[in-house]
Amino acid sequence: MNDHLTVWIGIDVGKASHHACAIDDTGKALWSQKVRNDHTPAASTQKE
Repeated sequence: MNDHLTVWIGIDVGKASHHACAIDDTGKALWSQKVRNDHTPAASTQKE
């Protein structure tokens, strides 16, 4: 049994905003979100 998960995270950097995406090892998107390019803490982009 495989009891680990490989996750790849990519960030597309832009002037006004960025876009972050996390995918698993099959290419399925696990999380995708636009992220403001300001002083907002990165932790605020996490889902509750």
